[in-house]
Amino acid sequence: MNKVTRPSESLKLAKRIAALAIDKKAENVVVLQMGEIVNYCDYFVICSATTGRHVRAVASGVEQGLDELGVNVRLKQGLDSASRSRGFTFSEGHAVQDELSAGAWVLLDLGDIVVHVFEGSTREFYALDFLWKEAVQIDWQKK
Repeated sequence: MNKVTRPSESLKLAKRIAALAIDKKAENVVVLQMGEIVNYCDYFVICSATTGRHVRAVASGVEQGLDELGVNVRLKQGLDSASRSRGFTFSEGHAVQDELSAGAWVLLDLGDIVVHVFEGSTREFYALDFLWKEAVQIDWQKK
């Protein structure tokens, strides 16, 4: 388990990540409390973007904001490869565009928080919100 902060600090950071995503015009931003359900993180931050380019902009904005806070992203998937023109894998002789390579899904793993930035249709397809429906949804927006 890669927990790096106390749960209260994780919650505060998850809320800050949600705000960073909103700053880049992310849509349908959700923070899920995962600590009671999985043993590898405390929170998921899930959000949508309108295009592959927007997915990359949101993920890059979150990463830049975290860097400014001195928070290290342990693993990024889909961000570097999303900017490459080649995003194909071969399956039984057919070229298949991979969701992560196409910029349709970027994952940022901070250890205690996992950030998912999806293009809208990709989010619907993978349905993490439904898959983890037993997780408590955190009201992260300031009132």
